[in-house]
Amino acid sequence: MSLTFAAPDALILAPIAVMVVLVAEWWRRRAAGGLLFPSLGLLAGVAPSPRVRFRALLPLFRALSLVLVALAIARPEMAETFTETRTSGSDVIIALDISTSMQEQAFGRPKMDITRDAVVDFLAKLDGERAGLVAFAGEVAVYSPTTSDYAAVRKMVQGLKTGQLRGGTAIGDGLAVSVDVLRDSPAASKAVVLLTDGLSNSDRVKPMDAAQIARLLNVRIYTIGALAPAGQQGIDERLMTQVSELTGGRYFRAADPAVLQSTYDAIAELERTRVTTEMVNRVPIDWLLAAAGLALLSLEVLLATTVLRTSP
Repeated sequence: MSLTFAAPDALILAPIAVMVVLVAEWWRRRAAGGLLFPSLGLLAGVAPSPRVRFRALLPLFRALSLVLVALAIARPEMAETFTETRTSGSDVIIALDISTSMQEQAFGRPKMDITRDAVVDFLAKLDGERAGLVAFAGEVAVYSPTTSDYAAVRKMVQGLKTGQLRGGTAIGDGLAVSVDVLRDSPAASKAVVLLTDGLSNSDRVKPMDAAQIARLLNVRIYTIGALAPAGQQGIDERLMTQVSELTGGRYFRAADPAVLQSTYDAIAELERTRVTTEMVNRVPIDWLLAAAGLALLSLEVLLATTVLRTSP
């Protein structure tokens, strides 16, 4: 809690008010009349009455009241600063390889089934992000633009099957289409999460060219080598790493279902932006100072004209 002034230039009125009161009191005393005594000795031993002593405080009341009014003109405020942290999500395109190789068995289940479960769980953990779905094989299809309707995207994911698109693996085309979906996105943060289990072999757009476009549009690319143990042939990890790093993203090797799930969890956390905002709550107290000043001035006038009144 701190005291601030919305019009600090008006604070100059405070010392001016004090000076005016001092000059006025000096002038009053200089112009005041008096009684003639043949000798000051006649007044020896005569102590000032309480009324006389208290009257000496009236100029102080007047000065203090004018200072309070001057401070009120400066518009004082009690300011309390606090911070608010909120989560700001991004627009995310989930790009999935649905080429026929995704139907191969891994850990006792088809790769497509394992991937589908991981993506559905990923959607359930989103909070504030908008998600879209792109699938690719030898060609690319947009199944859903970015939306906050996770249920609709989940339904699309659950309906994905290998063989729905022409054969092949067009990673570059999948990236290019995914980035294009995000082209007009108003989100401050945009990302593509691409999963594949194979080599790019039927592209019209090379993966690195698509990455260059993504960088120009401020779109990060996260790539996942799905269910590919270290050393296993079939994924160009060097290329996937270059694509991701060029755009500020990252390449993940998901060697088993547990790692695949944790990979999607890590990406969800990376794309969840925490924004801390500092806010100030200001409470004006000018009315309080003005009321106190006027009350004190009224008291001074009341005392000066009644119990502390002096004869001319």
